Amino acid sequence: MRSLTNRKSRLRLRDYVGLAVIAGLYFAIAWFFIGRKMIDGFTSDELNYTAMGETAYRIHLFAKETGRLPIELHELPKQQNSSNRILDAWGHPLIYRVSPDGTLVVGTLGKDGLPGGSGEDKDHFETYRYKDASARFLASDELWVVDQKLSRD
Repeated sequence: MRSLTNRKSRLRLRDYVGLAVIAGLYFAIAWFFIGRKMIDGFTSDELNYTAMGETAYRIHLFAKETGRLPIELHELPKQQNSSNRILDAWGHPLIYRVSPDGTLVVGTLGKDGLPGGSGEDKDHFETYRYKDASARFLASDELWVVDQKLSRD
């Protein structure tokens, strides 16, 4: 009788080990198809849009303080309780272009770092007007990030 009880216990232990292995495989497959698109608990799009939005706000703070736009993003002031990222989700520097037409662009070329693409390789840009038709400097205006955002994406 005793050997029968031990045999049942062993089968239960094997069952639990089998279930643990199956569960582990399930989570590994789920991570491969879903979780790998996340970095630090955020999707690449969330990281990129956050980095672009925070960068635009930091450009505004710089413009308020200096009366001009930064030449490079490295000049931007650091914000407390902020990521202060000037890199996209894949470690590429954010694109920052200032045009003579009075607009500036902050963006990313996607995972591949090349123009064009789809999925994670898709480019994302936010465009802001930094001066109006009369050449008045707008980037230092209090609501610049909201009022002068022309497009996203």
